[in-house]
Amino acid sequence: MKTKKLVFLLITIALKTLLFGNDYGLQKDDHFSFSVEQIVYVDGEKYYSSKGSITYNEGKWYSDFSTSFFSNLIYKVEYNENEIVIYLQVQNFFNKGEPSFWDWKYPVVYKIILTRQIIEDIKTYEKMNKKSSYYYVYELPSDAKTTFGYANGICICNNLRVREEPNTKSSTKVITKLSKWEKVELIDCTTEVSKIDDLEYPWYKCKLKNGTVGWVFGGFVKIYFEDRDLQLLYKAFEKEGSEYTNQFRTPEGFY
Repeated sequence: MKTKKLVFLLITIALKTLLFGNDYGLQKDDHFSFSVEQIVYVDGEKYYSSKGSITYNEGKWYSDFSTSFFSNLIYKVEYNENEIVIYLQVQNFFNKGEPSFWDWKYPVVYKIILTRQIIEDIKTYEKMNKKSSYYYVYELPSDAKTTFGYANGICICNNLRVREEPNTKSSTKVITKLSKWEKVELIDCTTEVSKIDDLEYPWYKCKLKNGTVGWVFGGFVKIYFEDRDLQLLYKAFEKEGSEYTNQFRTPEGFY
């Protein structure tokens, strides 16, 4: 009897999904996009906002921001009982130095919550306007930030101390040292910034190739995503001592 009930239940769910879509209001052949607005703050004040898009196409999610000041990717997607949660990793940069380089900020992960109603609103908006639903705007709330993401880092000076804790106290153990151009995996970041030799940066938690984990000052480890980032860094910090003198905003600020 229990087996028959289970079979009946599975058949009912399958038919419901086939006829009406799943609990999120998605159909197998759905294709739609919507805009996500991210507000950028500099020194605690709104500097500008940027809009990008999230696209759903036949069961897969994609992201694309429309400005060169941003890079982003879909970190993961969770299908919960009554909502879909998209974790979007976003990072932005400032143009600094002469020679200039892209000073990427540590990536953060934002949570986008899509209920069935929101998905239906996106689809309705598209039909009513007879345009791409990209124009439906999902504004990231102030509490959308969930955690820090992951990134690649490269050391721009010699003998950079890797510490057991994110500070320069004499009681904090120095685990090892990084050589110039040594690459590490960045796995976390402090929320507070520290000031060392006029440089104000957070501390990065890093993982070395041999598995060693510790903290490094963010002013001397630069985040990179592409080979172009690396080439700019190699040129910007080629000279000895440039890690102290070439880390400030250029007059134009951005490319």
